[in-house]
Amino acid sequence: MPARIVELTNAQAMEWQLVENSQRVDVHPYEEAQGFQRLLDFPGYDVTALVEKSGKSASHIYARLSLLQLIPTVAEAFVQERITASHANLIARLSQEHQAAAFDNCWRKDWKDEEAHLLPAKHLSAWIQANLYLNLAEAPFDREDALLKPEAGACVTCPRRSGHNTSLFHDVQGDQCLDAPCYQAKVTAHIDRQLAARPELVTIETAWRVLKERHPGALQVDQTRELAPENPDAQPPCLSAKAAIIVFGKHAGRTVTVCLDNDCPVHHPQTVVQRPADPPPVMEPAPEQETEEEAAQREAEHQQRVADYEPSRSARRRSARPSGNASRRGTRPSKLAAINSGRRGLPPSSASSNRHRRRSVRHNYACSCVCLCISTTASLRTLRLTSPTATRTRSRPTRRLCWPRWTAPQTIS
Repeated sequence: MPARIVELTNAQAMEWQLVENSQRVDVHPYEEAQGFQRLLDFPGYDVTALVEKSGKSASHIYARLSLLQLIPTVAEAFVQERITASHANLIARLSQEHQAAAFDNCWRKDWKDEEAHLLPAKHLSAWIQANLYLNLAEAPFDREDALLKPEAGACVTCPRRSGHNTSLFHDVQGDQCLDAPCYQAKVTAHIDRQLAARPELVTIETAWRVLKERHPGALQVDQTRELAPENPDAQPPCLSAKAAIIVFGKHAGRTVTVCLDNDCPVHHPQTVVQRPADPPPVMEPAPEQETEEEAAQREAEHQQRVADYEPSRSARRRSARPSGNASRRGTRPSKLAAINSGRRGLPPSSASSNRHRRRSVRHNYACSCVCLCISTTASLRTLRLTSPTATRTRSRPTRRLCWPRWTAPQTIS
């Protein structure tokens, strides 16, 4: 067997072993991460050198190195293969104070389960996106302002965001902040700065909290109406429109324009008085100085407008009213016709309806007769009275049942 003998120092031997282990297929990701880190400790090694030595991509090496940031509980579960590499990579990208909460959301115990089972990685990714990632594009403050929180600096240069290392966060859309406490501190500082610079701003809270925790003088979201600045034609400004800032809840820190009048005729159309489309003519008011001839002429003009208004209004009413044939065209048969037909909805003109009409009960009693008409469902049967003894026979279903009470027996046809 051909062999090659090379004299190496202890450091070179360790380097060769680590490179060989990194090229193995069955190596555990956590052990691979530890090997990459030991190689980086050697002088002259960086991520670019690791890419050349191992043949792996830069995103793969960054993902493996991030596994070393796992807290001991999560790292132990990963080594024991209780969670997958996808779960470990998602948790490792978070700050250590959020990793425990993310690890708890990897599991779920249903009512039939004796032990909690592992959820797919996509559920953990959705929970992180909804609860831990904050989109910097929607931040109400200036991301280049380093004075909002001097110890943290500007957001554009902060390493605790997904845009700082796109190789590690290649599957994350947009630039997301990974430090929620820092983000909230900057929002609070931005609100305080805006209120100090513009004391006339109205404060609004879009989420509920107890009274002692609310901002002094803040209005609730149902006490105002937000105006859309991008469409001023649809919502024109009014006398009650004011500039406001949201101090708590959704979109905190954003400055908006609101209407504070709940009875505003511009932004609350239900309070606007409905005026007729064609109001009747009204006589013009008399000027301060008017002669008798001018008054008579003004009166004559008003009478002429009234005379012209009445025929035009009548014509509009006639044009809007449908004709007799048009109003009857397309209508359904009356309910009484459907009842007499013996079957609900059956046209009375058909032969079958005539047959059922002949079978229906008909009573010819004197005026002293009292009939108790009972509305029944279609499942009941008609009672045919063939003699004063009221013998009952069944026929087709009907919509009405008459139970007569008579004073004297008479012939019933």
